[in-house]
Amino acid sequence: MKKLNILSALFVLFCFEACTKSTDPAVVTPASTDPKKGSVWVYKSTYYNQAGTVTSTNNTTYIGDTLTSGGSVWILLKESVSGLPAVGIQKRADGWWYVPFPNVNASLWFKTPAVVGDKYNYNISDGTVDTSKVMNINATLTVPAGTYTGCTYIQSFDTNSMEDEYYFLPTGAILMRTGTFDDKVPGPGIYEKQRTELVSFVQ
Repeated sequence: MKKLNILSALFVLFCFEACTKSTDPAVVTPASTDPKKGSVWVYKSTYYNQAGTVTSTNNTTYIGDTLTSGGSVWILLKESVSGLPAVGIQKRADGWWYVPFPNVNASLWFKTPAVVGDKYNYNISDGTVDTSKVMNINATLTVPAGTYTGCTYIQSFDTNSMEDEYYFLPTGAILMRTGTFDDKVPGPGIYEKQRTELVSFVQ
């Protein structure tokens, strides 16, 4: 199993290196408050059924590492147990871009600066493309890590319904909370099937 994980990681990083585009927006030098190599994120994930009942919870720790691709540095968030990268993030002129492994195609994830109503396409880990819409740029949010103001709230949609929502803290572009939604069976309507919240972040 360990050998397989190492080979998988090498394959992902090779593909990531090969698929970086030189035509993407300019990379911006990160600020001192931005994620970096050695940063540590802890998230709590809660899973729900259609009735809104909690079915399970778990905590996951990610550790920041770096990878140079196309002459610029990406921050890789690696799962602490397996060591495999979950996403790669990079600060650019129009906001924070990301690579949602195993999909190795980069796209805009957190637009900043932004105004309410801004829309943009972004890539999903399964290879599909959704549309993000900025809903609020001054939201207040409480997560296990604390209560925060000035958060950016983003919803994402596929062709027929909302799929995900994201709350970002602009200082350092820290993902504070994300929710994943699914269609009710039988319909109509959707329900939140997973919520992931920040427990702690160490710069």
